[in-house]
Amino acid sequence: MIVAFVEPDEYEQKAWIVEKLQDVITQLVIKEGAIVFMFTNAGNFDGDCYTIVSRLKKYYPYIERLYFHGGCDYDVGYVNWMSEFYDNLHFPEKGVVISSHMRDCAMIDMCTVVVTCGSAPSVEYARQKKKRVINIYKK
Repeated sequence: MIVAFVEPDEYEQKAWIVEKLQDVITQLVIKEGAIVFMFTNAGNFDGDCYTIVSRLKKYYPYIERLYFHGGCDYDVGYVNWMSEFYDNLHFPEKGVVISSHMRDCAMIDMCTVVVTCGSAPSVEYARQKKKRVINIYKK
């Protein structure tokens, strides 16, 4: 199972949200067999999810953290630096800039489950593609 994290339009870190994220992500790994988690490093929501998945990776080393970059502002040093934090990296072709919405849509096309917290334009795209959407605010 592949899980994509989609950064909401607005996100304010709160203990109850992080606790729900912890529960949802843990269940996806233990009970549902999630293996790949896709991140964008786009904000605090993504950061909270990354922290949770990284903690779980200590107990489930087969978990893969995949980074999706949206811009063309990268060089070998940046790629090497990001590879210290992620197990796999996805960069667009050099010189091509992808909007955050298009980057999210590319991740959604590849995933089984989308996890978000609140509203995000890409969530409607996920629903159109018949992807399972877990919205922490609604769970």
